[in-house]
Amino acid sequence: MRSAQSEDDIETLTRGLSEITAADPWDVSFNFSLLPSTNVNRYTYNNEFETLLGIFTPEGGGDEVSGIGLSVGAGLSYTIALPDYSQLSLRTRVDQRLYDVPDLNSTSVRVALSRESFAIGRTTTIEPFLRLGFDEERELERRDYGLSLSTAWQLGNGGQLRTSFMGKKPQLHRQRSVKRPLRPDRRELRKFHRPTHAVRVWGFGCTV
Repeated sequence: MRSAQSEDDIETLTRGLSEITAADPWDVSFNFSLLPSTNVNRYTYNNEFETLLGIFTPEGGGDEVSGIGLSVGAGLSYTIALPDYSQLSLRTRVDQRLYDVPDLNSTSVRVALSRESFAIGRTTTIEPFLRLGFDEERELERRDYGLSLSTAWQLGNGGQLRTSFMGKKPQLHRQRSVKRPLRPDRRELRKFHRPTHAVRVWGFGCTV
């Protein structure tokens, strides 16, 4: 909508965009990338820890590495034109991380309903979303839901100013024990549990 100078221009352009959308409402995307090798056990470089409970010494496979991983994803969306010439899109996306080490594998599913509206010199998008995270055994591990709002302003020099705001509430659904290569007085491994909790996360961004 950069070239629109009046409401008549906006109506003409959005009407044409609506006709294009009606003719081909589906959109499919695929992506993949390589992931760097990482330390599976998040091993520390310290050789010894002295605490009131005793001396903790790292040992036993702490430097295990994962090898190169792979990230693959696919997205599908369906868009319809509304009577006011804005666009409503239902989007779904699946992303997966694949490593030789099962503990690092995960799957993410995102579903969103996006409404995009147009005005002179700007485009505004509002999008409520739900994201589900699954562990290596395909068990639900976390659920995030929230709202994303962004506005793209067309500048006179051909540039674009984009502002965005996102609020989300993540929830961890179950505890996941992680073995650490530390043990007091060299006796036994301890298990650390990630607690289930829910917090609100807010973010604001601006790009030119």
